[in-house]
Amino acid sequence: MMPPVVVACVMLAARVLAADAAPTPKVFGGSTLPLLVDGGAVKGEKEKGLVRIIRFGAPGVWYLWIKAASTGIHGAVVTWDLDGHQSLHSGRARILVPPRAGVQWLNQSMVPRHKASVHVDKPGEHTLRIWTEEGEADLDRLALTLYFSAKPAGETLDHTGDPGGGRAVFPVAAEQVDGFREGWASP
Repeated sequence: MMPPVVVACVMLAARVLAADAAPTPKVFGGSTLPLLVDGGAVKGEKEKGLVRIIRFGAPGVWYLWIKAASTGIHGAVVTWDLDGHQSLHSGRARILVPPRAGVQWLNQSMVPRHKASVHVDKPGEHTLRIWTEEGEADLDRLALTLYFSAKPAGETLDHTGDPGGGRAVFPVAAEQVDGFREGWASP
């Protein structure tokens, strides 16, 4: 039998190790469109935002849809970034979640005729962070798609007419072939 001091030290060490072992985050993605992602509550401050890791199968512009409802009487303004970078500016990087409207699919940015989107530079895992600039909102679900004309259809998006046939993974040429060089700046 171990002395009580040794038992207490072993138990404390086990608790510290358990606290330090971060759970493996869930990675969302797939080979068909749309890529559906679990939602959650979003409040102000980027550091307190909803964070999801998503595996994108192709580079390009991915259209962001959120199924959301405002939790306040004044609505909410939601914004986002991908891997800590937002390539859109002004109202293009914001979605208004209207007050008292209930849960609904949204992807119209605050600029007329401009859909919310993220710009994926290369296939693989990327971190999407969503937070509110004003108000609070509950995001029921997120959807990302390459198909510009996708429409809400219950818990998912309708891809009827998608020229890509609903695929989310496409072959990508080698860097030497397509001319892309990360970090290159024009002279």
